[in-house]
Amino acid sequence: MAGVTLTTQRGTVVNLDEHGKPLRPAIIWLDQRHARVEGPVPGLWGWLFKLLRLEPTVDRFREKTQANWIAQNQPGIWAATRHYLLLSGYLNYRLTGQFRDSVGSQVGYIPFDYKRHQWAGQRDFKWLTMPVRREMLPELVKPGDKIGNLTEDAARHLGLPAPLPVIAAASDKACEILGSGGLTPDVGCMSYGTTATINTTSKRYLEPVRMMPPYPSALPGHYSTEVMIYRGFWMVSWFKREFGLREQKLAEQKGVEPEVLFDELVRAVPAGSMGLMLQPYWSPGVRQPGPEAKGPSSGLATSTPAPTSTEPYWKVWPTPCAKARNGSRNAAASPSAG
Repeated sequence: MAGVTLTTQRGTVVNLDEHGKPLRPAIIWLDQRHARVEGPVPGLWGWLFKLLRLEPTVDRFREKTQANWIAQNQPGIWAATRHYLLLSGYLNYRLTGQFRDSVGSQVGYIPFDYKRHQWAGQRDFKWLTMPVRREMLPELVKPGDKIGNLTEDAARHLGLPAPLPVIAAASDKACEILGSGGLTPDVGCMSYGTTATINTTSKRYLEPVRMMPPYPSALPGHYSTEVMIYRGFWMVSWFKREFGLREQKLAEQKGVEPEVLFDELVRAVPAGSMGLMLQPYWSPGVRQPGPEAKGPSSGLATSTPAPTSTEPYWKVWPTPCAKARNGSRNAAASPSAG
């Protein structure tokens, strides 16, 4: 074995004390708690956001920043925090004993410069929107570079020889794109998970949705132009839980998965679902859809059979994915990109 590397879920934060011990359970990326937004961003930034009508977008960022929630609701824990890491940074610390993390793992509500792939500069507005200080954050390492060596304790726990080098990788999504071969702007990588995404990889800094930055790629110096459908195949689980009791019971009797029966229902539905339409915005977004987004249905009638109401939930969410693909194309074609 030549070395070790790791990838983790994104946007999950860990607070450590001065001894490197966790102060509270990690807050994962799916967490829905929101911090209070107390007034505009201070100084000239606040006036600029107001002038550009970006206050709602910035306030959404502030609401979802986990550090703000912890500081407001658990001030003692925040006061004791000496290291504020993403999950990848914490696990790298446990493996090597060093507070270092990969550039490719920096996806979350943190003061990161997504264009330059480094911590935000001193004048960046992000420092004004959260209580995080630069000394709390890990040293950043490019994907493919060495983070450190496995400690003896980590090697013994994993059953590996020490001192193996620990190599910087990237976030789970970035590694997924790398593994599926989506390494150029003309190849789209669609991910069918709890959250559905579409990504392309580019050497240029491209914003497929205005003011929403591309994330670091697993390729050093590259960007992943991601658009996310927050409720992707989660929608299938939700539909099964809320409307699929009959299919769940039948599936249990037949010894198959409920989704197998749903597939049979979908195949029996005529083209066009008899006019039934569904708007697939199950949860809010920062910009597209906005925080007010909902998911209405229309076209129901007394003649609409139950199987027909199943099909839109299976087939409708690729529509925003197609919009995301078009947005990536338009951003790549823009002469001002980069």
